[in-house]
Amino acid sequence: MINFPDSFAEEDLRTHKQLLDSDPRLTLAATSANGRITQFLAGAPELIRRYQQAPPSARAVAWAAMDARRFGHGPRLPREFLERAAPAYLTDDEWDALGDAWFEQALSYLSAPCRGTRGPLSAIRPRPGPAISQRLHYRLADYLEQHGTVERRHITPPTGFWEAGIHAATPQDTRHIADAARMRWRLAHAAQLYAHAARNADGQALHELVQLRSHTGWNPSARQQVEAGGDSMDIGTVVDLLLTAPCQDRAFESCCDRVSFPFSLPSGVEPTADLDEQSDAMWAMRQLEMRKPPGVDDWASPQNQNVIGSSPYSLAGLYDARMWHDLASLREAAPDMKATEELMASAVAAGNTRFLFNLALIRELADDLDGAEAHLRRALRAGHVPALSSLMRLRRLAGDTKVASQFALDAAHAADAGSAEVLVDLAIRLIQAEGAHSIWVRTWRFGLTAEGRSSAPW
Repeated sequence: MINFPDSFAEEDLRTHKQLLDSDPRLTLAATSANGRITQFLAGAPELIRRYQQAPPSARAVAWAAMDARRFGHGPRLPREFLERAAPAYLTDDEWDALGDAWFEQALSYLSAPCRGTRGPLSAIRPRPGPAISQRLHYRLADYLEQHGTVERRHITPPTGFWEAGIHAATPQDTRHIADAARMRWRLAHAAQLYAHAARNADGQALHELVQLRSHTGWNPSARQQVEAGGDSMDIGTVVDLLLTAPCQDRAFESCCDRVSFPFSLPSGVEPTADLDEQSDAMWAMRQLEMRKPPGVDDWASPQNQNVIGSSPYSLAGLYDARMWHDLASLREAAPDMKATEELMASAVAAGNTRFLFNLALIRELADDLDGAEAHLRRALRAGHVPALSSLMRLRRLAGDTKVASQFALDAAHAADAGSAEVLVDLAIRLIQAEGAHSIWVRTWRFGLTAEGRSSAPW
């Protein structure tokens, strides 16, 4: 009989760090289980089994918790948030079949321990003290959190999830959920969440709300009141004015107006984006355009230079001009990249599919568009949705006149996965081609609904 300790001391973990780092499961166990590695590893399969076999109500609560955590919400998930978000994940038939105690039953199912470790979703017992919170909080199991990050990576939550974001644990948690909505081009939901966080003294949320309104277009009356109000206007009034819908007859070209904003509030800690997502976004932007298209000088003209440093949603049209300048030296070096290309290909063969973006870039710089497209299609099959942006561009370069209809749905799916820049790229290029009355103007300006349709003006 072999006896294992109840937990491993921190010194033991440091001693065996190299072994623990050799396996992602051991690494997660070492960093998440407070030394209870054996229990963590034994309970992980049971966690997944419990989750996969969950009844609809428990599965909905788990999904709401998974989505909140992958969007940057802290580990303390309020009961009220989960109870309000979960119904949106249920079909009408599933909802009608539930009893009055459905939420308690879901929590009971999810909180049962799994072979010595926490259940999928466990209650957090408040510590004694003078300022004990009256709100009940729950914690999603670390292993299930990691599982959800992968399993739900390409899924955008339903409307009820975004609406429940105002019940997040802190204003900063609400802002993080708003950031996720914005990255998925759910701009109306993002604005409402930023507004709630701003009313609770989150200065970064107030800044983001101003940027959104600058992008969609100000209501002239609301803008005048904000500019005239100065420091005497309370935050609640400012937020209400920022949520005043713009005039619907404003032209596309007027969306990028700037406005001076006199308020400054301290904000919480900035969320740290996943490094893989940062890499995806970087390569999507670097590959946005490497050949100067018609009209690029118009976007880079002096009257448009004031957009730089203003709204991030106003910059997409300027990327072409920047790419044309920044990639000139790379294009000159392309014939000498053979050794680098071979190293990257070896890394891809070993499983590092992210280098497919780099390989596609090298092939295109060498004027091998077919080779570049092959690498991008492999990247797309591997789950790197920003590859869609480059695929659309290559198809246009190849003279494909039906590129919009071919990739519109895929671009919407990319937005679902948090890569809205792909959808924005497509929308801007179609607006440039079709003019200010293009049906894509509304999508570009006001975003998508939770269901993926063009949002009404807000």
